[in-house]
Amino acid sequence: MSDIKEGKPLSEKVIGSNRLIIVLVTLAEVCGIISLALLVHWLDKYYEGYSFHKDDSALFSYHLIFMQTGMIFLFGNSIVVFRFSSALPIPRLMLKILHGVAHALVIFFICLGIYSAVRMKNVFGHNDMYSSHSWYGVLTIALFFIEFAFGLVTFATPAFSDSMKQKLLPLHHYIGALTFIMAFVTVMTGIPRMNEFVARTTGKSYAEYPAWSIVSNFYALFTGVFVLLIMIVITNSAFKRQSNNASSAKDEKAATQF
Repeated sequence: MSDIKEGKPLSEKVIGSNRLIIVLVTLAEVCGIISLALLVHWLDKYYEGYSFHKDDSALFSYHLIFMQTGMIFLFGNSIVVFRFSSALPIPRLMLKILHGVAHALVIFFICLGIYSAVRMKNVFGHNDMYSSHSWYGVLTIALFFIEFAFGLVTFATPAFSDSMKQKLLPLHHYIGALTFIMAFVTVMTGIPRMNEFVARTTGKSYAEYPAWSIVSNFYALFTGVFVLLIMIVITNSAFKRQSNNASSAKDEKAATQF
């Protein structure tokens, strides 16, 4: 009887945590979509629009779209998937597949983003690696690929024992979270650069506080809230995936949730 009394508050706590995860992740998704929509609008209306022509400066617009989609939105979703699953009956294998597919898409968008930036700089003769944004960007992408390779070898191959995987799991989590934060910092350092480009296009300086500056500020705000909500979910131990009585012993042993 005492076990039941002690168990009831714990059960209620778990249910409350699961509901909170749903709320937080839903808010994060809304903020992520809004930030991406604002970026698309900002570039289309106030910069130079979009072009797939290799000699058009509007090709650079895709750099921002691809990197925001990959390194912020998809990357954020890939690292939160295990926590969000605690509120839903999703098989462990499916979670790993979703995590892997999301990371593969991130790599795809990174490649497109790098191409659009490099192509534009080559066409117009701009210098490489002269801004803090480009430095942060290279470091973030390098760290992402190192982390991806580390996770692939460690958790997707039989190279390490289950006990070693459990020991390496916290490092995998910390590096992933650090990479995500660095991606956000890179975006924030890129906004002033884009404000300069938009100022040249529109003929109005940021100091005049034109409409495009308001859009860029809201874009930064919603991106920041998205990142903050994701970080709250993945760093709060109360949101860990709860073990389930129906889970197999193998699943319990090999669990690698955040």
